Amino acid sequence: MRLPAFALSVALLASSALGDAPKFFSGYFLQLWIGYGVTNGVMFADQAYYDRWLKGLADVGAEFVIVQSTITRDNQNWVLPPGDSVVDADYAWYQPKGDSVIMGIHQRSYMANLDYAGAPKQGGKQPVDYILEAAKNNGMKVYLGLYLDAQETSATDWWSVMDYRLLDTVTYSGKIDYGSSYWSRARNAYEYHKLRSVQVLNELCDLYGDHEALAGFYFVPEIAYTQAMIQDSSKHYVIDMIRPVVEAAHACGEKFTLAISPYVGSMLPYPRENPSPEGYGDWWEDVLAATGIDLMYLQDGVGANPDSLTEDYDGVSGYEREIKRACDNSGTTTCWGNVEIYHGTGPRMVPSTLEKVRLQMDAFAPYAEKLVAFSYHYIDTMQAASLGMDSAAVARFYADYRDYYLRNFASVAERRTVASRLPGGALAGDLFRIPGGSARWELRDAAGRVMGSGRGSEVRMPEATGFYALHLERSSGAHDMALWRVPGGE
Repeated sequence: MRLPAFALSVALLASSALGDAPKFFSGYFLQLWIGYGVTNGVMFADQAYYDRWLKGLADVGAEFVIVQSTITRDNQNWVLPPGDSVVDADYAWYQPKGDSVIMGIHQRSYMANLDYAGAPKQGGKQPVDYILEAAKNNGMKVYLGLYLDAQETSATDWWSVMDYRLLDTVTYSGKIDYGSSYWSRARNAYEYHKLRSVQVLNELCDLYGDHEALAGFYFVPEIAYTQAMIQDSSKHYVIDMIRPVVEAAHACGEKFTLAISPYVGSMLPYPRENPSPEGYGDWWEDVLAATGIDLMYLQDGVGANPDSLTEDYDGVSGYEREIKRACDNSGTTTCWGNVEIYHGTGPRMVPSTLEKVRLQMDAFAPYAEKLVAFSYHYIDTMQAASLGMDSAAVARFYADYRDYYLRNFASVAERRTVASRLPGGALAGDLFRIPGGSARWELRDAAGRVMGSGRGSEVRMPEATGFYALHLERSSGAHDMALWRVPGGE
């Protein structure tokens, strides 16, 4: 894994007594819609690259990834073959088995006409195919997300649902009426996400049901805890939308599960209208009992609303506690937690910090069997620059979290394996053998401070975690090497 040298200063992390609850991420969301494998064909050009991409997660204990959605509503005329007049359609990151038209909306593939290295047109594969193979090659599992319409101009835009209250006054007409009232638009969104999600799940089951890395499916629409959603008058719509999707997942095979990740944010701008944690749990207990959802990981909302969880205020854990109660009482649902590892909203989203993320993990750990992170690209050092992220912040966050994980949860053998994949990687107290034999050397930290010097063929690595530069001088010339030290100890 190649990380930018200028960004690799990693603070020494003090060991802390950890409880029995999991305080590391077992899984990560992958958001394909931001460009992976579609607009970034230069990097995502072969299976080996995808393998290295997910290796970064395997190195920090990830057991699985969740593809947030495998198909989404979009207006992408630039990816259509010549002569295809369908522009506004549902576009997939796999190859649909045909054009399944639902409520007048067509289905297309992002990749079918793209002339990138690694794309199907050049003998390559679809992104979902690459990801499943990369997960298998890294000993990981995959949950495939289904469908989401997040296009604001669409008549079935999911986020429009959050604004409507009198959903039980609407009668579904069986087709989209682009001139309909907002109430009908919301009802269309419910109905369409149900129909398309079931269709996509059945298609993914046919295409990938035998793949050893596939663990299950993820229902994409977020059931937010706004009053527009969490009320008795909308409950039956949510149940009607989700239950057929759960049934389709179970029909695909006994091993497959359906996951869902509702959203909570105690600092949203309408607190008087939002239900209490107890009311939220009661509402979900009814929905879980009626649908049979297998996995539920509550999204903490702290990334978008960082003030909802601080050293002095906890507006999050009460909701996870009540979701845990609802899951336990359902008899069918396992409770996980979904931690947002970013700060801000819209284009101002930036990577979080380990200090903040540990607060979030502490809030969820007493109630969640596993923790997942939303999402990978905030610690994805391989793609930070191409995604317009702050490469230094991404690299620092990843390195901090990696060292935290290795120090507290990984065996010495696992630490050595990770170190072996880093440039000059070594454990605390290890001797680093200088390639090419004896030389005059000077060891510097990320800030350029000299940590030691001498002559010989070995250098003792410092106790402090992080990145170092080893300056070597021989009669043939001088050069620098990048060295990593990862947590050691027995």
